[in-house]
Amino acid sequence: MDRVKIQSLLLFIFNGLVCSLFCTIQIYGQLYPDHIGSGNYVGVQVNVGDTLTNTQGIDVLTGEELFPDLPAASRFLGQATLGHNWEDIEYVNSIGIKTWLDEQMTMPFQNFKDRHAEINNDILNNIGASLYTDRHEQIAFAFYGKVFQDEATLRLKVANALSQIIVTNLGYGVNFKKATGMAAYFDFLYEDAFGNFRDILQNVTLSIQMGSYLTYFQNHKSDFGLKVFPDENYAREIMQLFTIGLFELNNDGTHKLDANGNSIPTYDIYDIQELAKVFTGLGAAAYVDGNTNTTFSEVSHTPLATELPLKSFEQFHSKVSKRMIDGTILPPGRTALEDINDALDILFNHPNVGPFIGHLMIQHLVKSNPSPAYVNRVASAFNNNGQGVRGDMGAVVRAILLDPEARDCSLVDDPTTGKLMQPLERCLKLAKAFDINSSSGRIYIRDENEFIELEQTFWQAPSVFNFFEPNFAEAEFVQEENLVSPEFQILNTNTAIHYINKVENMVDKSYSTLYNYVFSNSGMVGLNRGSTQRLTLDFSDEISTYQTQGISGLLDRLDILLCGGNLTAGTRSIITDAINDNIANVNGYNSTQATKDIIYFVMISDFPIQK
Repeated sequence: MDRVKIQSLLLFIFNGLVCSLFCTIQIYGQLYPDHIGSGNYVGVQVNVGDTLTNTQGIDVLTGEELFPDLPAASRFLGQATLGHNWEDIEYVNSIGIKTWLDEQMTMPFQNFKDRHAEINNDILNNIGASLYTDRHEQIAFAFYGKVFQDEATLRLKVANALSQIIVTNLGYGVNFKKATGMAAYFDFLYEDAFGNFRDILQNVTLSIQMGSYLTYFQNHKSDFGLKVFPDENYAREIMQLFTIGLFELNNDGTHKLDANGNSIPTYDIYDIQELAKVFTGLGAAAYVDGNTNTTFSEVSHTPLATELPLKSFEQFHSKVSKRMIDGTILPPGRTALEDINDALDILFNHPNVGPFIGHLMIQHLVKSNPSPAYVNRVASAFNNNGQGVRGDMGAVVRAILLDPEARDCSLVDDPTTGKLMQPLERCLKLAKAFDINSSSGRIYIRDENEFIELEQTFWQAPSVFNFFEPNFAEAEFVQEENLVSPEFQILNTNTAIHYINKVENMVDKSYSTLYNYVFSNSGMVGLNRGSTQRLTLDFSDEISTYQTQGISGLLDRLDILLCGGNLTAGTRSIITDAINDNIANVNGYNSTQATKDIIYFVMISDFPIQK
């Protein structure tokens, strides 16, 4: 079969699968003769012994205490990580989901600041100390290295999701883009991925990166004579995007309605103006020589200045009283930090935060259209982790990943189940599945070169609204069903073709076309051009499987490894016919070529749909 024809046919299948996420078209999912252990316990009587409670008995039936099979383990890892390989699947299969979560949440980890320091030293040792290297690319080096080499995979997945909710652009166009400060900022999300959301709000608010990005850095109090007024940018976005959203919510995420059946706004322009007064008088804490900053207008781009929290300069902080959205009056004459702490407490304790943040996290980890019941369960975990603690992100992540709506494999046929995998995640999962590495052990990927054509790179969203908006709905199939499809906002003809080309280049070449980069005195150098630094993908297990078990055996393996058990019968048939046609008609067509073709075809057909 002509390769162009098979590409076109599989792209058609991919588009069909995209549509079927939100229509009633039949989708083949994992076939289980017995759904006990995957969430089906309605109407089942649970008898437990003296050593178990009835709740623990239900846990057994929901799968929390059982061991998943290989497809279910892969499906879980697809939700909980930015990539996994065969050994990861077998490990979850052997220890169970709950134990894996326990391990991940208690695992020692290296923060981004320390990882960046290692990378910086490595670069200096290789090119000499004459070139200053604290460049923003190095935070991408740290991120991709962690994706492919660190064990704390759940922490990174959650931090990456939070970075697309509490959005900054830490690359081009931001004043404070030194890698040291950027690493310190990402650590706010990374270190508290299982910590408390209130701590995240505090650290982000006092970050010089966020202050610069949302323009409250060196924000002045009102001066009517000079016609100077507090910048309102952060006051608006911390409410609209980072905490409570636009409308009052029930705990299940549905809108509260007034007597006329209309949604009730959470705030108005007056609330924004009052909150903006809180975020005044904040400047840099250090200057060029590292000494304490004494001048509000001073700006420093040194690493130390970019990692320290903002300092309050009281003469520029608004000392008038301020009315908060819950009616609380912050009294006059207080310090900036006193006002900020109380304002953040009020936002954090607003009843919207649990369902608002919970819904967004579900969308990033599991599915685009969670049911109100699902949102309610996750929001309840945010409101109280079972020990009276509000905002426990570890409890939120557990609630999301252990929920029957996430774990019940029979729900793959439900038209509201699933999501389109983000384009960057597709490439990362491909590289992780086949153990990307280099002979030196370095993985320094400069994503502006590698992923920009997919309209998504690490932490360089085009606006505070992220790469795509959570409520975006594709017009032809999705909007009319009253559903949403966030990632579809960056799925278009160009990005679809660039994704297919990227996958072909990564799989079909003798080495991955992802470049290893490092700095030299002449600028950025792609280390891929040196044979000792090539980033390679390892297909040896897949080639062996093909040689011993044929096309069907390899498709079985890839179904588990890449598709979580959701490779459709129709796709299998098309790929099988194409490979058999090549075997019959292409001279010298060998097992390595066949294996790479099969991987490529799977990657551009069923794989991008996470179910």
